Amino acid sequence: FQAPDPASRVTFVFTFVHAAAMGSSDCLDSAITWADLARQELLHRGGYECQEVGEGNFMLAFDNVPAAVVFCAEAQRRVSESGEDKRIGVAMGVASGVPAYGKPHSKTGRQDYFGKVVNLAARVAKRAKPGQVLAALTQQDTQKWPQGLAIHNMGKMAFKGIGKRTEVYQVG
Repeated sequence: FQAPDPASRVTFVFTFVHAAAMGSSDCLDSAITWADLARQELLHRGGYECQEVGEGNFMLAFDNVPAAVVFCAEAQRRVSESGEDKRIGVAMGVASGVPAYGKPHSKTGRQDYFGKVVNLAARVAKRAKPGQVLAALTQQDTQKWPQGLAIHNMGKMAFKGIGKRTEVYQVG
């Protein structure tokens, strides 16, 4: 899959792995299992892996919101079905918009993106609890919602470095 064009609207997903109180080798094994599950689901959903920062902590890009939120819901379901949710929880955040710019990552060569929308996606993910998917969405995004996927309005939230309060939804 090709990286989404940084001059157009891109939907970003950040994932952060939270370890349960277990031995570090158990948590590392679970994070590796999560990373494998995430990459399989990413291929199936047409997403692009921009970077992995630490085991299982991803910055991902999608061409549209529906593909991104279905990825998140399915990836969370697969973690639960695998039993890894007893050892780790994955918090996910989604935001969509036109990035300020994109360029190849200096070490990996993979497309990297910069700007307020990227920062928003990361901050939304940091606000999510383990096992939770939060998404900063517009009214237009919710009108193109994937059938059968639950969505709950959490209200407007403030995020550091983001000028206005942002409407946030819980997915799934």
